[in-house]
Amino acid sequence: MSLPDQRPTAHVGQPTPYPFTPYDPAHHGPVVYIPHPTHPNLSIPVPREAVPMTTPTIPRDLTPQPVLDPTAQRMLAAGLGAGTAAAGIGWGAAQLVSALAAGATGLVALALLLLVARLTRPRPTHIEQHVTTHVRGFGRATTRIEGTRR
Repeated sequence: MSLPDQRPTAHVGQPTPYPFTPYDPAHHGPVVYIPHPTHPNLSIPVPREAVPMTTPTIPRDLTPQPVLDPTAQRMLAAGLGAGTAAAGIGWGAAQLVSALAAGATGLVALALLLLVARLTRPRPTHIEQHVTTHVRGFGRATTRIEGTRR
């Protein structure tokens, strides 16, 4: 097996034409340094008139943009708001129904307790007491108590 050829190779393809006129030392005007077409590490002087002017770039709009489209934000907020409202209404309705059910159960239990209390109550008794006190001279008193029960 032979080793690959390590000799330097010549460039393949057509040589690129040099687009600018080389620098004339007799020229007394502004000079621009551009990279050499065959040796990019070298810079060569070229008269400024020979270099084409670049077109200025349009300034960019740097105002901050929203992450979502405003219409999408409104639709998302409406959906979240409607869902939250529906959940709140559903939870409130559940609380109301459970309170009514518990209230109805409690009222039935109270009515039964009152009925049982009414039926098992003893007959009312009437007690009368009459107290008569006679006071005589020197702090002598006589008290008489009479009571009746019906």
